[in-house]
Amino acid sequence: MKDDISVTARAGRRDDVDGLRAVAVLVILAFHLDATGFDGGFVGVDIFFVISGFVITRTLLLELEAGQLSLRQFYVRRARRILPALVVTLLLSLVAGVVILSPEELREFSESAIAALFSVANFFFHDRTNYFANAGHYRPLLHTWSLSIEEQFYLLFPLLLLATARRRVAPVYVIAGVVALSFAYCVISGRYSENHAFYMPMARFWEIGAGALIASAEAAGVAFRQPRLLGALGMAGIVASVLLMNGHAIETWLVVVPVASTAAVILSGAAATGPVYRVLCAAPVLVVGRMSYSLYLVHWPLIVFWRMCTARPLGVVDQVLILAATFALAALLWRFVEKPFRAGGAMSNGSAFRAITAAFALVVGVSIAARQEASAGWRLSGPAREAMKAIDRVEGRLRCRGDAAWLPEEQAKRAVCRWGAGEATDFVIWGDSHAGAIAPELASHLLDRGMRGGVMVSYANCPPLHDIDVRGRRIKTGCAVQNERTVAAIIERRPALVVLAGRWANVASDVRAPGDGEPAGRIFDRSTGREMSFGEALIRTVEILQASGARVLVIGQVPEVEFNVPAAVVRKLRGLSSLPTVEVADFQRRQHRVLDGLGRLEALGVATVIYPHRLLCGARTCAIVEGDRPLYRDDDHLSALGSARVIEANKHLIDAAAGAKKE
Repeated sequence: MKDDISVTARAGRRDDVDGLRAVAVLVILAFHLDATGFDGGFVGVDIFFVISGFVITRTLLLELEAGQLSLRQFYVRRARRILPALVVTLLLSLVAGVVILSPEELREFSESAIAALFSVANFFFHDRTNYFANAGHYRPLLHTWSLSIEEQFYLLFPLLLLATARRRVAPVYVIAGVVALSFAYCVISGRYSENHAFYMPMARFWEIGAGALIASAEAAGVAFRQPRLLGALGMAGIVASVLLMNGHAIETWLVVVPVASTAAVILSGAAATGPVYRVLCAAPVLVVGRMSYSLYLVHWPLIVFWRMCTARPLGVVDQVLILAATFALAALLWRFVEKPFRAGGAMSNGSAFRAITAAFALVVGVSIAARQEASAGWRLSGPAREAMKAIDRVEGRLRCRGDAAWLPEEQAKRAVCRWGAGEATDFVIWGDSHAGAIAPELASHLLDRGMRGGVMVSYANCPPLHDIDVRGRRIKTGCAVQNERTVAAIIERRPALVVLAGRWANVASDVRAPGDGEPAGRIFDRSTGREMSFGEALIRTVEILQASGARVLVIGQVPEVEFNVPAAVVRKLRGLSSLPTVEVADFQRRQHRVLDGLGRLEALGVATVIYPHRLLCGARTCAIVEGDRPLYRDDDHLSALGSARVIEANKHLIDAAAGAKKE
């Protein structure tokens, strides 16, 4: 049959594969530009993975068969292909970052540039943000995670091929084994950590390996009937993935759909026939495909810096301007950097190596210098410097001292901090880092009202709820044991007042966190394994504390923000941006379960509840600054000023709960 796929010209360039690169980069651009209907555009990266595995492996297999596979030559080709455009993008981004970013942002950004340069960006961002979180909009090099995955694969893959050849094992069996193991790892790890399944190399190698399997099939002369149908089905799968998938709503392993669809399109293209093949080989598509790497490199820093400076969601005009700027910069990068440096060009390996090494060293040097100079006076205006100083400093802010005796066990001791001159424990402030943020101002007020002393028990990322487990969200190791010890200490020491404060929505929301994009956990009773609501767990905790003789004060959720507030203030004070708005409607959507639980607690009359949002939010928006001074120290913790304002506005409720009067 004339439409059968049979491979004869394995070494030839595949125009249809270049066209598929265009599809990949265009859907990524649409996704990152928030274009309507492209919620699944992130699968463009998965398409790139398959293409990369196919293109690189077909070359390696040809060289292996001819006995010409040289690790040195492979890594030289790889360096010439990847590094020149990357280092230029990093240098330009660093220059922009020095101008636009706040001190804290610039420090992290400088570190991320070095991580991208050394191909470990996926590890760097794994611990910092969910890829789909709004916080990603403030990380200009987040997209380099995928480049790092590829380089980690190709660091090992040629070695594996050489080892199999020496043992006379067919490469296809080893590749299939890598794909199977990696896919299994992706499925299993995804059940415990979305970020791990997304960023970690072993959870992603199967996608590149899928492309390698196609190259192996090509090498074996595998033939498929009906290539036109195969190509149409493959492209339909890609389109469906782009239109129907949602990064927040699927597990990582489900990208098997676009991966398989991409494989089908590549397999069908060997026959060089059919409507899909003709579209992919159209001249305009090939132009985009051949500079897809440069497009991918420049698009995300442009989008991030644009968002930072406009401080608003992208509109149609923004999208058009960013798209035009992306294509213009990518064309320059492709023409004057990427193309001349590629292996086979006019530049010798020696000249290319010297230029790359110099640029490599320059990126490292600029990154280190930028990090060291992040808070330098020449970068910030006078008002910006004052605003940064005020984040955690107000006049006479109370400091606490460590108390190694209040809780048993060394780890628990580090969580306790004491206020007051003696050892009296009239009050306990118990919670996570949100409790720690508001504790100095609250403790100061309680001491001023006549209490002798008290302690803060603060354990980051550990909700102050008794006898529970949290599933579906990573919390602090040992959280349940820490909470058990805290309750036991409260019962033993019998303080007059116990204050509970936490980022409650992390265990009580059906909406992901606006900053880190992580889902809320689910609460389970440790004793019975039964799932509990937030309100039920909170009420049980309060009743146990109340039974010990303590009065209980609960501080509600501070409105969370999707951006770093001090950073936004710095940009505003430097004249680079206005302040983004924080909508009350977003707070209500995220917090409705928390508010319901707090309302149930209030109705029982067993605790006093403070609602910070009633001070911070108006009818439509929530305040993040007072004048030019930030009320937050990041995206969800109050600054010293913000804490002082919340305590001041709720003094009557605090005094009523404490039962303390100033002498």
